[in-house]
Amino acid sequence: IDDLASVVYRILDQKILGTFNVGTGHGYRMRTIAETIRSVCPRRVEIEVGSRVHMPSNTTVSNARLLKRLKGFTFTELRNSVAECCNALLPSQRDAA
Repeated sequence: IDDLASVVYRILDQKILGTFNVGTGHGYRMRTIAETIRSVCPRRVEIEVGSRVHMPSNTTVSNARLLKRLKGFTFTELRNSVAECCNALLPSQRDAA
């Protein structure tokens, strides 16, 4: 979410016009995201696997035009982004004491 807010701010600040795909350019399987959440968050996270929906597994959207216009911008790595969310959403150990 921070990346999205930063991209929107930069587009507005630089008065960039056009239609852009706002994404990392890298697709993740839901299982990978769930396992990342489980490994990063300090609380136990249950992963419930339902029936599979048949979708192309390697579908990503190119963000090359966006990154060309926003020189120097990089997206946060999945693991770091998940860690930031967990830290923001879960009370810290110090708050629980």
